[in-house]
Amino acid sequence: KKFPKLPTPDANYTVEQINEMRKYAADRGVVIIPEVDVPGHATYLNVAYPELFGCDPIDGEAREDLVCIGKPGVMDNLKAIFEEVIELFPDSPYIHIGGDEAAIDAWNNCKDCKAYMEKNGIKDVHALYTHSIKLLTDMILSLGRTPIVWEGFPRDGAEQISRDVIVTAWESLY
Repeated sequence: KKFPKLPTPDANYTVEQINEMRKYAADRGVVIIPEVDVPGHATYLNVAYPELFGCDPIDGEAREDLVCIGKPGVMDNLKAIFEEVIELFPDSPYIHIGGDEAAIDAWNNCKDCKAYMEKNGIKDVHALYTHSIKLLTDMILSLGRTPIVWEGFPRDGAEQISRDVIVTAWESLY
């Protein structure tokens, strides 16, 4: 509702279809876990709303797959999206945020990310990555849901992430 340009034409579900899927799943004892993939894999956010979610271009090229963590209001906008997802999936105790494979080097060239790191005493983009996962998972917890992330977010600083977060392994050899 708040971001009407987000649905992908011909590749999204209506509220009615989501409700039908939820009922179908519930009748079979299955819980649907919605995923809003951030801070990487976020092309859908940046194409629709680059002014709200996008990093500064690098050499004139837009970095469409990465959310700008330093952009003013970005966390409030992401919270609004998560709140709508909770409305659509009220029976899911989980929300997956993805959290892996973010091309964070782009944050080195983003004035908003650099200013945010300086203001918050964050030493580099790797620490900003961990910080962003912490902010996002804490947000999901504050909304009464258990966050899930893909394995692949930074190990350095992982002790900052709540132990209530579920990590989905996909590449682990151990």
